[in-house]
Amino acid sequence: MLGTRSRRYPLFWSQYGRFSDAAPALTAQYGAVVIDGKNADELFTGLVSRVEALDRLTTAPITRDVAVVQLKRALPDPLRRIELFDLVDQAVTQITDRATHKPVSVPGAWPDNASTCCSPCSATAPSTNPEPRTPRLA
Repeated sequence: MLGTRSRRYPLFWSQYGRFSDAAPALTAQYGAVVIDGKNADELFTGLVSRVEALDRLTTAPITRDVAVVQLKRALPDPLRRIELFDLVDQAVTQITDRATHKPVSVPGAWPDNASTCCSPCSATAPSTNPEPRTPRLA
């Protein structure tokens, strides 16, 4: 291993305890990132959870059926409350994105300022003067 030089992938060196005699030379030669004080269980359990988190960030929007299955799995487990929050947040975001109102111009629709219009609608519009009306006798 000392005679080769890999430039393709980074090297991580996990150690629990102190370096052996050959370890400093190997880590220096490969430019390894040294992770101190982790045993294999701690290192790989944390690594798996981080990879799963990255995987959740890169997944495409899920279908309704998949969301229901994930929701049923996450609801009874208090340890999955963040995943539950993410599912609800994603659904709410999709709904609000679809429900955003954008102004639409429709030919032949009422004009924006009906008070300046000479159509019958302006004649029947309520008066801005709030005077009481007295009934007229015919």
